[in-house]
Amino acid sequence: CEGTNGVPIELSGSENTATYELRRDGNTFITGETGTGSSLSFDNITSEGTFTAYATSADGCISKMNGTVSVTQEPLPEEPGTIVGDSVVCQGATVNYSVPEIEYAADYIWSLPEGAKIIAGESSKKITVSYSDTAESGIITVYGSNSCGDGPESVGHAIDVNPLPDSAKAITGPTQICQGENGVALEVPQIDNANDYVWTLPSGATITSGAGTQQIMVDFSNSFTGGIIKVHGENACGSGASSPDHTIDVTDKPIINTDLYKSVCSSSDSLIVENPGGGVTVLWELIEGQGNIADATSFETEVTNLGNGINKFEVTLSNGSCAAVDTVTIENNQLFVNAGADDQLCVDSTQLSGSVPDDGVTGTW
Repeated sequence: CEGTNGVPIELSGSENTATYELRRDGNTFITGETGTGSSLSFDNITSEGTFTAYATSADGCISKMNGTVSVTQEPLPEEPGTIVGDSVVCQGATVNYSVPEIEYAADYIWSLPEGAKIIAGESSKKITVSYSDTAESGIITVYGSNSCGDGPESVGHAIDVNPLPDSAKAITGPTQICQGENGVALEVPQIDNANDYVWTLPSGATITSGAGTQQIMVDFSNSFTGGIIKVHGENACGSGASSPDHTIDVTDKPIINTDLYKSVCSSSDSLIVENPGGGVTVLWELIEGQGNIADATSFETEVTNLGNGINKFEVTLSNGSCAAVDTVTIENNQLFVNAGADDQLCVDSTQLSGSVPDDGVTGTW
């Protein structure tokens, strides 16, 4: 093999009174070797050719020894050419690489960056490489190998591995909400290498602000009964691993059963809402118009001094965890009439003058 010490050529026997020479392709190659009375070695031969041994006896006679040896030198693989293939890749990607044929190579020995693995073409001049989700930047090299040894290594092909987003950590935020609750804040710690945050919400949950960021505000419909929220990071290379499940459970709000609108012709009336039981409390509050609430914490209470027209009262039912709120409207349509001041007459006729009625109102004397 090229680059080795060659192969020995030996005579199985020799005479110690003779001298020996080794000829290559009929030409003298090594001379003056004295016989040993036993086997005789001409040391290691690195030159190619056909070798024959000759003996010269003490009286000068030359004899050709039996047999010939042909020596051929097997070359090591040549230096590889330039590796071809993407030099900027993503974690999780699969990429093809190749090198021109390496002269005298039986096998191609590839070296890859940490986290990269050959999945097709092992030991050939064309390979398919899979980069793991944790692959790192590095160098790809190749060299040829055959039965004589290894050839020189190629020039390194530099690989820049762009990372996937890191795995998302646990979401922070409430795990228990009230039915129909709005403006619920959820947040995940920063995801390294993420350009975008992709949130997954169950039916009935809607992001109202912060979509694509690490903090979102969510509104939950009255029909939402609970579910799982997750988030993962994304960039140009793909998606990172999702966060652990963030489970949302729902506590029902009390149900408000009441007349939401009443039309009356009096300055007093009553506020009534059904008591659902279970320790639910009630609170009444005037939010528009006029009216005096007798007992704001009673499920049935009198309201007096109602203003003329629209009067609105907010009712809140609370079960200690969640509250339901609605508005009761009492429209006071009571009419006011003025027939004028009393008068004492000294004649048998006078002019009566009363208040002018509102549009659509009729009256009689």
